[in-house]
Order: sequence, then C-alpha cells, then structure tokens
Amino acid sequence: MQPAPPETRLGLRQLLRAMIEKGASDLHITTGCPPQLRIVGSLVPLKTPPLTAVETKQLCYTVLTEEQTIAFEKKNELDLSFTVPNLSRFRANIFMQRGAVAGAFRAIPFKILSFDELGLPAPNYHLDLRTSEVEPMVSALAAVVAREVPDWVLVYGDTNSTLAGARAAGTTRVAHVEAGLRSGDLSMPEEHNRLEVDRISALLFAPDERSRDVLREESVAGRAEVVGDVMADASFKLAPIARERSRILSVLGLEPGEYAVATVHREANVQPERLARIFEGLDKIERPVIFPAHPRTSSVATSRGLAPGHVRMIQPLGYLDFAALASQAHVILTDSGGLQKEAYWYGIPCVTMRPSTEWKDTVEVGANVLVDDDPDAIAEAAANARMPDERPQLYGDGHASDRIAELLTSL
Repeated sequence: MQPAPPETRLGLRQLLRAMIEKGASDLHITTGCPPQLRIVGSLVPLKTPPLTAVETKQLCYTVLTEEQTIAFEKKNELDLSFTVPNLSRFRANIFMQRGAVAGAFRAIPFKILSFDELGLPAPNYHLDLRTSEVEPMVSALAAVVAREVPDWVLVYGDTNSTLAGARAAGTTRVAHVEAGLRSGDLSMPEEHNRLEVDRISALLFAPDERSRDVLREESVAGRAEVVGDVMADASFKLAPIARERSRILSVLGLEPGEYAVATVHREANVQPERLARIFEGLDKIERPVIFPAHPRTSSVATSRGLAPGHVRMIQPLGYLDFAALASQAHVILTDSGGLQKEAYWYGIPCVTMRPSTEWKDTVEVGANVLVDDDPDAIAEAAANARMPDERPQLYGDGHASDRIAELLTSL
C-alpha cells in the first residue's frame, strides 16, 4: 500500500489518530454533523463544529489518487485501502450522500500474516490496482500474460477479478477453480461471472459432482474434473492454527459456543430497506451477535441512520482472527458463499440471509437455512440452529489443490 497523502487543513490524520486512540472501530465523515466515531457499536460525535460539504469533500479526497478520483466521480462510490505511516492501515468507503461526498474509514490493526508466515512464496507481481472494475484489471493482467506467456491462466471463484483474469488470458488456456456453481439468481453479479468464466475455460475444476453435472447440462465445452474445494484445504489446515494463535475471543470477552457471528456484504443486502430488515432480525437474537462489518455495510448503516440494536459491530478481521471467531461460534449468519462452506467444515450451523445459494448441499443436509431478509425467520433460524446428526463429507477431503496441480502439469 502507498502511504496516504498529506492531510488536509481539517486534519484527516488527526481524526484517524483519535479513532485509534479511543479504540473506535470506524470514523464517519458526513456533511452537516461533526466527525463521528463508532465506539462499542455506538456512534459518538467529536466535539468539533459540523462539517460543510466542502470540508467533507476535502477530507475524503485526501486519500484518493488521481485515478481513484476519476473512478469515484464516475460511479459515486469507491472502496479502497491506504496506510498512514506510524499509525495503521485503513479501509475506506467513499460515497455520495444527499448530494455531498461522505466517507467511512475503518482501521485494520489486527496482524495480517505475510506470505512467508503462511508458508507461501511472495507474488512476482503487485498490480496495486485497488479497484473492483473489470476493465482496468483486464488491461493490467493482459500485460502480465503477454510478458510471461504461461501455459495456463488459473482463476478462482466468481468475483470481478476472476472474470478479469479469464478475459485477460486471450489465447492462453484458462482453468477455473470452483467451476459449475449456480445459485439460479441472475440478479447477482457473481452468477453472471460464473457463467461467462465457465464458457471461457478450457479446464473446469468442479468442487463436486453436482457442479460437474451442471456444466454437462449447459454443454460447456471445456473439460470438467471433480477435484473438491481448495477452501476446504485451507480450512482444514488453518482453522486449528487460528484457534491456537488468535486472541480474538479474549479481546472481545467471548466464550466459545456462546455467541453468534454475522456478516453482510453483498450489494443486494446493503440496500437500505433490506439491511434494515436484516438488522431487525439480528437484534432479535438473544445471544451476543458479533458483526465484523464490511466498510460498505457500515457506511450505508451510518448514512441511513440504521441502528443494529444490541448487535456488536466491529472492524473487519484478518483471516486467522476471523477463522478463530467463526469456528467457535454457536451459529453463523451470513450472505457469503465461502462462509457457508466454512461453517459446515467448522461444524457450526449456518443461517444464510439470501433467497438462494450456490452451495445447495449444505441446505439439503440440514446444516444451512435460507431465510432471505425476513426478520422473524432470521431470529427463529438462529434460535433453532443445530448441525445434523449425520454430516457427510462435502466439497472434498482437503486435497483439492493436489489434484489441481497434477492436472495442470499433465495436460
């Protein structure tokens, strides 16, 4: 990450420092009120005059590069990360609110393991694009493909970077990990990404037989192989390490099995009406609810005055801290596809706040319940959550990466 530019006359650096010193999870900058810190779930205004529209714009633009400024002014919203030297790393969501620029800033103080600490080689390229837009990623990745002339371009999952990698491959063969997954919901951008990437790919690594059968039914031209799920490989290996090393439960004052973990980040769920209903449902859960909040979720909640009640919103966590937190919860409530799987591998029941899921097997075996944004259904599912007596192995045995490597090197 590049260091943040010098602070504006209003002192964004001082505001961020106050946020760290007061133990706040985030800083909110909006026109018409003083800067606000979220402390133990509640927004607390600083004792400064209300900000004008000019001042909020100056503060938020402090951390934007020229390219990011152009991107923000095109879409009126931007997620990014930056570093303030000798203070912390931060994530920010800059957005328009009632015709004025506003921003939510979150500290990332928890230690993020290096590639070396994870036993992985460092990447040869750091693109540092800091964008979710497909076309800038395609351009940068295509240049790397042209320079390296690889045998394969390997892409994972269903994100915009997955699609960008597949498009950037050009005439190079594409291999897709997590091929064949379908939620059936074409309102989700991820579903469109899955469909296009599978059609581009020459080699399709399906996590299970269901996904392979989907590819056959769609007459996808590439070769489909059932290999299992690489996330299972990581989960089986790292979850025990996370529980041993992480201090997140003691930091938050929690006991294993006595709390719920909730996450919400998908675009559909952060629309104000849906997010309000989800918060209403989470607030009805009797046990403590820990909510590591995505910056976009937090900024929508703040800009629309949505209060999560007794739900404890905290800053986003690193992989090991979150794995330790989630794997020792009583129940997990989420709209994340990956977390639905991880919940199953952890042996923690899951409540999915979406109308559909690509991980249908978790629902069919009784480990996952779809509740959409119904407040009463959310609370009831959380209260009744339990894992099934019989838990068949889903999505592989922890050796998917070995099978993928063997296929890539033999074809």
